[in-house]
This record gives sequence, C-alpha cells and structure tokens, in this order.
Amino acid sequence: MDEENSFFNCDFDSELFEEPLDKKASKQEKLDLLEFIGGFEKWNLLADDCKMYIVGLLDYWSRCNLSLCSKKDNQIVKETILFITNGKLPKDDGIRMRPRNLAALCKSDFEQNNTEQAVVNVIVLRENFIEIQTSNNFKRSWKVTQKGDDCLVLSKSSLKSQFTYSNPHKISNSSAEEEFTKIVNKVMENHGTTVKKLAVLNKWNLQCDAFTKLDSLKSLDIYYQNVEDVQYWVDHLNPDVPLNSFALGHQFWWEFGRKLFPFEILQHPSIMTSYDLNVKLRLNITDEQFLSMKCPRMKFHTEMLSFEVLYEFIRRWVDDEIDYDFRKCYIGTGVNYRPHFEKLVTDFGAVEYNYRSHRTPQYEEFFVHFDKYSTSQANFYQINRRNDPYNSISVLISFDLFLVLRTGFPSTRMGRPFMKLVFPEEDL
Repeated sequence: MDEENSFFNCDFDSELFEEPLDKKASKQEKLDLLEFIGGFEKWNLLADDCKMYIVGLLDYWSRCNLSLCSKKDNQIVKETILFITNGKLPKDDGIRMRPRNLAALCKSDFEQNNTEQAVVNVIVLRENFIEIQTSNNFKRSWKVTQKGDDCLVLSKSSLKSQFTYSNPHKISNSSAEEEFTKIVNKVMENHGTTVKKLAVLNKWNLQCDAFTKLDSLKSLDIYYQNVEDVQYWVDHLNPDVPLNSFALGHQFWWEFGRKLFPFEILQHPSIMTSYDLNVKLRLNITDEQFLSMKCPRMKFHTEMLSFEVLYEFIRRWVDDEIDYDFRKCYIGTGVNYRPHFEKLVTDFGAVEYNYRSHRTPQYEEFFVHFDKYSTSQANFYQINRRNDPYNSISVLISFDLFLVLRTGFPSTRMGRPFMKLVFPEEDL
C-alpha cells in the first residue's frame, strides 16, 4: 500500500470517525471571505479559470472556508493547482487541494514520481499517541484523549519544512481506549506486514486481529506494563526474519529490580539471532539459555549465570567455535566474578592491563573509552584467538559488570601484519 491511503486519502479517517469537528463554515466566516475577495458583484458568474486564479491568491484558511460554501466551490478548490515558487517561476511543483476534511493535501510532483518506492517503514504506539512514517519522511499521527463521555481524536499529517495539516474529530459516547484500539487495528491491517520498525509503549492492552505476522519487521522496541503485552508482540514476529535490533524495558524505571523477567518469552528465533539485543531488565536466564543466544551484540542484567558459563563463552571465542560475528556481550550483575578469572591468564594466555594507568601514545584513546564502564575495582584482559594472534577480545570484569568487546583486528603496518585495537564505534 502506498502512502496515498495513509496520508492523503481522507477515507482513512472517514472509515474511523463519523464527522470531523469542523464541518462547515459559519455565516460570519463566509461574509469575511467575500469581503476579502472583493471586486466582484457576482462570484457565481465568474469563469472557472478566473475563480481558480483567485483561489490561488487566498491564504490557507480562506481556501478551506471557500471549499465549504457550495459543492461548486468545493470542486473549484479541489481542481486549483497551488504553486510554491519561492520567488522563482513554477516548474510543475504544485500541490492540489482536496475539499474533504478541510483541505488535506494531495501529492506533489516529487511524490507522484516516487509513490511506488514510498512505504510505511515506522509505526510508533505510545500511550495515547499513534504515528506512522514513510520512507519519504511523511508522517501521519493520531492523538486520543478522553473528555467526559466523549473521545477527541486529533489526526495530523506533515512533511517536515513543507506543510502540517491537522483535523480534529469528536466521537460521542466512546472511550479513548476503544478509539485507540480501533485506529491501531486499522493501521496494522494496512501496514503490519510491511513495516520495518515498530516502537510500542502501550497505555492499554492491545489485541489487534487485523494482521498475522510482522513479516518485514527489522527493529522492535517494547516498553511494557504487563508481560502479556511482550508475549503478544513476540508471537507476531516472523521466525524466518531475524531482527536487526530488539530492545525491551519496563515503562516504570522503579520496576527494574522488583521482578525477574522470564527469558522463555524471548526464546523466539527472530530475537535469539537478532544483531543487537538490549534488555533493560533483570533476566531469569539459565546457563544453557545464555549459550543458545546468537546475537552479535547483547546487553542485559542478571545474577543467574555461573562463572563456568562465562568462562565457557570466552573459551568458545578463543577456540573459534562461535558461528556468528560476535561483537559485544554486556552483562550487568550483582555477582563479583573477579576472583575466578585469574585463570584466563594461564588457560588462554590473556594479557592483563591496569587499563586506567596504561597509557601509551598508540593506544591511549583506546583504553580511555573503558573508563565509563567501571570503577577502579576492575580487571582488564586482552585475549587473542588461539589460532590467530591478530584477532582479539577485551574482557572487563568488575564487581557489577561482565563485559566482552571485539576490539582486535588484523591489519598491516609498513608491510608487516599486526593487530590493531579498535574500540567499537557503536559504543562510543
């Protein structure tokens, strides 16, 4: 579906809401409009091309009011091309006014040439607010509020630096939750199978039956109140499409330490193989579940993992047994693993650095980036792959953190191979 249905086709709103708040111009508004036009005794006797010329000289709200005067004026406003010239001669860059819903804007010449490529790639569901965005940077949003027994919905369309158009609706004897769910169902019905990024921060529990799978989704951010909400969206992921990023957190920060989040809910192929996993929660996770993850970048919090499984994770990388492009493992924990990891030096030939004082001209900038992760009570190791001394990882262990970063890469200097230490740009 192209953006015509989501941004410029008034049928989208008319299918959801019976009437907009602004239905017709008042008598005084009509008189003000006639006074502004001036110079003509009989407007209806003017030729259509003359009327269109005059419409082109009116300001935005005057055109809106004129479109409500009669069906004929409605059609005139609809057929009038408005040129945005910025002091230059027009070059087929007009935008056409539509009469329904007080002058929503039709496509410009640029949009007409790019309609086939434009798709809705972002959907945001945040409390009482819904927004969809296209690849051409158009935005359409709905804000739902409760006022007594009635629900007010403000729908808005915009293209940054070019136009913003809003349209209010009043739904009698309806709740904000009911109307919010109705809009979400409509949005997901149209775009649920094609959207690339979805951000969810729900105020109400949603049950959208309008779609089956998020077939094209590559990024999912969820901030939840109930665990059931997370399960609902995870169930709609396509197991054959791994996510580029997955972020999970609670809507209320004080809930972070109260309950352990069950890792079983996250055991979905799309999440377990996502490139970047960021869980801002304390996980109830077992050693076996941790080793089953294949996320190149992962960050979470837990006190459930043993020293043995973290040691095994490092061993697998050293012996080149990890079958994915590992980049980062960040585990926030209340367990102090420092006393156990002295065996890294003997078993893997790790080089331990006092990274806070280890300042060489060549790697000073590299080491200083680790200062943000820990206090002075930390151990820092650089460990090479067993069969390749030009590939390495950095391991930082403190009383509340276990961090592994892929930092050493093969390079050449003056024709000779050497290992170059590079701090990941994604973590700068």
